[in-house]
Amino acid sequence: MATEIAKGKIKAKAGNGNGFMIDTVDGWFNANASVVPYLAKMNKGDEVEVSYFKKGVKKEVTMLKKVGATTETPKSEVKAETPAPTVSEPKKSYGGSSYNNPERDAQIRRGNALNAAGAAISGNFAGTDPEAVAEALLIIAQKALDWLETE
Repeated sequence: MATEIAKGKIKAKAGNGNGFMIDTVDGWFNANASVVPYLAKMNKGDEVEVSYFKKGVKKEVTMLKKVGATTETPKSEVKAETPAPTVSEPKKSYGGSSYNNPERDAQIRRGNALNAAGAAISGNFAGTDPEAVAEALLIIAQKALDWLETE
């Protein structure tokens, strides 16, 4: 992977402090751990120089500095040409679910059931008492949820 260099003004920073956009390159840049402290000191509108490599559509930043500044990310902390392999913990398995935890899985199933029920009754109860519509929605949602939980 070849390192690329770009200059531009910061036009957005991610709320998590790990990403940013500049006005001369489309898409988000992802700051690695050694760059995050430097990004934290920068603001929207600052002119910056960015060294990065592309990994698919991801742009991994290996060096970030303000244009005209004398300090930059120390090169010893960054592998510019070949990024260090990332080691991630194996995902926990909860009964074959691909979600991070059972609570989130259940919330998503309930939301899907309510959305499906709402779509199913949409337009079928014109002029009907709101209580009757709500009761029909809940009955259909429960049937959809029961079906989703068996899948």
